[in-house]
Amino acid sequence: MNCKVGTDSKIIISYVTHVVDPPWIAIPIMRYIHQMIEALDFFEIQHIYRDTNMVADHLAGMEPSVEFLEIIPSSFAEDCI
Repeated sequence: MNCKVGTDSKIIISYVTHVVDPPWIAIPIMRYIHQMIEALDFFEIQHIYRDTNMVADHLAGMEPSVEFLEIIPSSFAEDCI
C-alpha cells in the first residue's frame, strides 16, 4: 500500500521525518504513526502552503459528527478540483 500526505504543518513533517523529537506527550502516537508508515510500501509527506490548500481547509471546517468520514473525490464541488 502507498500513502502520500500533504500538510501545511512543517512541525508535523519534522516529527514524522525524525528531524525534530516530538513533545513527550506526543511520543506514543508518533511511535504508532511510524509503525504504520513502516508497514507501507511507499510513504511520502510534503509541505503544502496553507493558501493553496483550500479544499483541506474546507474539509477541516466541516467538523463531522461521525468518527469516520469517507471522502469520495468525485463528490467534490467543481470549484474544489
